[in-house]
Amino acid sequence: MIVVIGATVAVWLFWPLGDDTSTSGAESSLAPPGVDPVFEGDGAEATIVATTPTIAAADALRIELLERQIAVLEGELRKAPPPAISGSRISRIPMDADVRFLSASDAGVAVVGGDGSYANIDPDTDEVTDVESLSASAARVLRTGTSVWVGDFGGDQLLRVDPAGAEVLSRFPIDGPDGLQKDGRTLIVAAARGGYVARVDSADGTILDRIDVGGSPTAVLVTAEGRIFAAVFDTAEVVELDRSVLSVIGRTSVGDGPVGLASGGEGIIFVSSQTAGTVSRVDLDSGEMIEVEVGAAPIELAISFGSLWVSVSESGDLVELDLDDLTILSRTPLGGTPTGLSVGADSLWVAVADDMVVVRIAR
Repeated sequence: MIVVIGATVAVWLFWPLGDDTSTSGAESSLAPPGVDPVFEGDGAEATIVATTPTIAAADALRIELLERQIAVLEGELRKAPPPAISGSRISRIPMDADVRFLSASDAGVAVVGGDGSYANIDPDTDEVTDVESLSASAARVLRTGTSVWVGDFGGDQLLRVDPAGAEVLSRFPIDGPDGLQKDGRTLIVAAARGGYVARVDSADGTILDRIDVGGSPTAVLVTAEGRIFAAVFDTAEVVELDRSVLSVIGRTSVGDGPVGLASGGEGIIFVSSQTAGTVSRVDLDSGEMIEVEVGAAPIELAISFGSLWVSVSESGDLVELDLDDLTILSRTPLGGTPTGLSVGADSLWVAVADDMVVVRIAR
């Protein structure tokens, strides 16, 4: 296409625009297409005179042709697949157990599997330590400064784990815990099986508040501004909860099967919808929503390196999106089934189920 455009430009650059002195035998071939030549003189002495309308018409035709060629190029670029991130930024850490979700900090990366396995990764060396079986099953995990919290979905309990040695310190009953977030000295927990979101005292496991959200909550989000949100899978909604009493104060419809949440700050949240295969950007103040298809079964979201990232489980891809308009910036095949995402130690971490590896993306 570039050669075609170049040739087109060359033709128009050297097209005679009326300063040719040829005789009447060739005059009609010298006028641009669609433009009638203007002659001066008679018979063999007649020459084409370049008038202002003739030059303007030629220029307009030249511009129109270039615009068409540019439009074709732009269309082909839109069809082209987005690039993958550089392989030099990617390292793969083999695990000795199943991996589904993870939670990273500068101190370590806590990894859990669907079979209830637990492991820790040292971010300084990428060494895997503390491989243990904590329960019969595990959903998501949250690493805080002093503890690791694991949702034992099948066992209907929340586990508090010693981050230094993978010892279970406490077990708190909760109905099918899924998403976990820290809010001060408490935890916000999505009880997917119970259909409610709870505020839990992190010291003794007491449920301080709970609210029925009208479906099965999956992910929860506590923003830097103190706003609390929960994704409700079966109603395709994101609900906002009052922080003081945990009551529902707002509902926003999103794509079917929402399972992941991330905060963009200033009233912006991002939602991954597993069933719909979409990611949404929701402006809570204006109500404006942008939605983009990213592939089958997107799971978790994370913001890192100035972009939004989503694990797309069925295609095995890690997809990078623009924070403002959700343009797909890169699509990197990781193999297996990418599920959990977390940011810590100046890296983006991806749990890749089936392949039993954790992928680390460096800056």
